Amino acid sequence: MIRVIKPGFYTTVQDLGRSGYRKYGVPISGAMDQRSMIHGNLLLNNHENEAVIEATLVGPTLEFTEDTIVCITGADMNARIAQKSTAMYQPIKIKSGERLTFGSATQGTRTYLSIQCGMDIEEVLSSKSYYPNIAPNSKLEKDQEIHLKTNANLLSQTYSKISRPDFSETTLTLYKGPEYDLLSEHQKNRFETEHFTVALNNRMAYRFQEKIENNLFSIITSAVLPGTIQLTASGDIIILMRDSQTTGGYPRIFQLTNEALNLLSQKRTGDLIYFQIINQ
Repeated sequence: MIRVIKPGFYTTVQDLGRSGYRKYGVPISGAMDQRSMIHGNLLLNNHENEAVIEATLVGPTLEFTEDTIVCITGADMNARIAQKSTAMYQPIKIKSGERLTFGSATQGTRTYLSIQCGMDIEEVLSSKSYYPNIAPNSKLEKDQEIHLKTNANLLSQTYSKISRPDFSETTLTLYKGPEYDLLSEHQKNRFETEHFTVALNNRMAYRFQEKIENNLFSIITSAVLPGTIQLTASGDIIILMRDSQTTGGYPRIFQLTNEALNLLSQKRTGDLIYFQIINQ
């Protein structure tokens, strides 16, 4: 079992999300940086969709009441076991009674903790991902207890090596969206040549400090996805993230690639990014 001593800034449980429920208005949710989540599971020989703990900016302090093996991926939060620094992107043994502590993220924003065999958590609509008013929890709370699945043969596993990604990359690749052709040449040029600065951001959406002058009308409410880039009437650029709504009325001018969506989720307020259009 895991006992939450300190929950951190915003720590949740996530898998790859809820597929097949968008028609009911249910967000997909799931890990913001799916690549980091999957890497952690693969390094433990878990299924890639096994639920993990996702920590944002400042990580939790967790106490383990049984022996297990974990893997830490994503942003570096200076994880420590028994006050000793621990490695990332490789399996780590934790003994019963030990505490795993995380500090503040350095490179990147979100850290992922995978546990060998996974956590014994109830599925809601085919997913264990936390989301307010759908899952039983919206985030980890102090003194919360998380049960683990049966964890046998801890020393008999074999592991592969996975290279740690570079979160300093600033270019986001994207496709033209359904309303892209409504943009003027000046607007298109700004998107393709200028940098943009991350402003307000969370699991629902990222916004940028810069605006794009805009005279486009709102559209009939239409389907949107994580990674959809919308342009509001006031010129705000909004990139929808994993917890985004399922429909929207702003023009959908671009769609991020999944790789770019993973990278953006590791950016924070003040970071600069550039857009690179992939021709379809």
